[in-house]
Amino acid sequence: MEPGDPKEIASEISRLRKSGKIAEAAVLGESALLQFPQNWSIMNSLVWVIYDKDVKTAKEGKVQPEKLPDILRRVEELQSHSLYGEISAYVFTVLELSKVLNDANLHGQALAMLQEVDRTKLSSESQNFGGRRLPSQKYRFYMLVSGLLFDLGRLVETVEMCDEALVSAAVKNEGDRKWFRYRRALALEETNPSEALDEINRFLVNSFDWWAIQIRARILGSTGKSDACLLEYGRALGQVDPKEFDKGIKLISEYALLATDVDMRKDLLQSVRSIRLAQNWKSDTKIEGAATALGLSDPASFDYRAALKRHSIDSPADNTRRIPRVTDQVNIVIEVALGKVKLLLEGNPQGFLTIDGFGDCYFRGSDNPNLKWPPQIGQLIRGKVIESFDATKGRMSNKFINGTSGNL
Repeated sequence: MEPGDPKEIASEISRLRKSGKIAEAAVLGESALLQFPQNWSIMNSLVWVIYDKDVKTAKEGKVQPEKLPDILRRVEELQSHSLYGEISAYVFTVLELSKVLNDANLHGQALAMLQEVDRTKLSSESQNFGGRRLPSQKYRFYMLVSGLLFDLGRLVETVEMCDEALVSAAVKNEGDRKWFRYRRALALEETNPSEALDEINRFLVNSFDWWAIQIRARILGSTGKSDACLLEYGRALGQVDPKEFDKGIKLISEYALLATDVDMRKDLLQSVRSIRLAQNWKSDTKIEGAATALGLSDPASFDYRAALKRHSIDSPADNTRRIPRVTDQVNIVIEVALGKVKLLLEGNPQGFLTIDGFGDCYFRGSDNPNLKWPPQIGQLIRGKVIESFDATKGRMSNKFINGTSGNL
């Protein structure tokens, strides 16, 4: 490369990156770095090329997990003069790569990566980046670390991290605090059920979801409040969509094994067996033992939906306390997004679409009522991307909603 102005070279690197010419930007950046090894403009422009080239590729599952620390070291090396700040490639990289490791069930490695971060230097303010609104660095840190600690069974540390988050300036309202209350309740369930019950009750003030009522029911049962426990299981079951009873299989199993009324116990046991059979899941040893003790027959023709409806408790008064449907959520990631249908899944209407500059995003028919199902592979859909809590994974996740066919 001919000698030149490093600021102009840095601008050209950024221009190439933003125009999608990542490979060219990388070649120019690495060459410029050899010529100007300590120039911050060159280093800063190259670090974002590394982010686009390697971190985003890792998020798409195209990088082996063992290579992720090397990506972080490279980013850290380039940005060593300014690791922190509201827009920091280093912080973004740590958060994103630790999430990739977590999704790969490499919880220990993900936690080790996050523990390198000085959380006192993380921003507590939400950010706009690439047209997307992101929760603050510190909020994401607390969410990731508390979840990893819980997944690793480090319950005392989970409670401590949630306690720190609950008083942090990064967690600004009760809507944000509820997820830490949820994890705190789970972490305290066995060692301090009374405090766990208080915590899940606080959570339920803002989010009246069946899986949270299930936790309350389970805690009540562990403290000997059998009648209240069974009542709560019935109320939890009443909140489950009858079309998705299979998602509540753990709830129904717990309810079945605690039921004291014989007819109720039979119905619930047969329901669990029937759902497992319909889903081609292996049988549950405890459920099968209880079914044998009651002399129950083959569940193949059992109408589990009707049976579960009999033992569900509807709570109209509580409906006003439910969390708003996903289409009413205000945690918007992309206000106007154009996605291309990539994959449709079997079973319930659901699949994935790809959004330029963002990646793959989950979508389902119930969140996109104006979209004719099934859409065609490759079809363009206009909608919105929001972030919401995924109860099955215990973490925040992105969803595409309010989709309509057509270009922007």
